[in-house]
Amino acid sequence: MTARHKPATRAKSKAKGAEAVARPRLLRRLALGSVSTLVFLGLMAGVVPVRQYLEQQRRLDTARQRIELLDEENRRLAGRAQELRTDEEIERLAREQYSLVRPGEEAFALLPGSDEKRPAQAPLKPTTPVKPPEPSWLEKALDTIAFWD
Repeated sequence: MTARHKPATRAKSKAKGAEAVARPRLLRRLALGSVSTLVFLGLMAGVVPVRQYLEQQRRLDTARQRIELLDEENRRLAGRAQELRTDEEIERLAREQYSLVRPGEEAFALLPGSDEKRPAQAPLKPTTPVKPPEPSWLEKALDTIAFWD
């Protein structure tokens, strides 16, 4: 009887040995999969805020450039407003635009001949729009990785 039970115990011990080897493998695979998933989710959670930060920095730079342009234009317009408050400038504009004269003066209007050309007035300089800066290689890489935005 003991001979019959020995092969069965060997099979059981082999099964227990295989199960003992398979269990750590399974645990290692689960642990590796869990760690890989956590690392992936951590990277993805980090990519979105970094992209948002870089986009905010780009917008901030554009806003700063626009503020500089507007400050420059405000200084120019403030100078022009100060100039318009002088008596000399008021008189010049009154004579040019409204053909006004001082008492005792006579106003004459000269019309250009048919072959004469009128002097061209200098065109107003339009305000140029601010062009956003070129994105860096890091921003381009993050845009490529996080394509779902």
